[in-house]
Amino acid sequence: MSETRSRSRLWAVLIAAAVVLGAAFGGLALLRAGSNHDGATWDSYSVTRDRIIIYKTVRPCDKIVNAELEETDERIEITLHVDFGGVCADLAAEKSTDVSLNEPVGDRAVYDGACLHQPRDERQCIRPTRQ
Repeated sequence: MSETRSRSRLWAVLIAAAVVLGAAFGGLALLRAGSNHDGATWDSYSVTRDRIIIYKTVRPCDKIVNAELEETDERIEITLHVDFGGVCADLAAEKSTDVSLNEPVGDRAVYDGACLHQPRDERQCIRPTRQ
């Protein structure tokens, strides 16, 4: 009888530990999913006279917060910041935001700033223009 109680207690402790660990890791994943300090990668862009429109596929509850622009004579770097909204439908939707340029794009390459913060060849961070 006491062996049965010991096993029951052991199982209860193991289940409780699993629940606590699951909640801890799940909470950490949710917190991490909601933040993008280095920015969020984006898909493509289009150009108007003095603006770049940035396109990103996100979930309906995600919100594009802002886009940071860095321009040089050789390149344009845009870092997109997204507020990833918690739990929502996983149906993808395209959203966009636009950024004012100081000079027309011209021959300059347009880079995804969030991509540049990742360990990869920076040529992989050049984004295609939309046709």
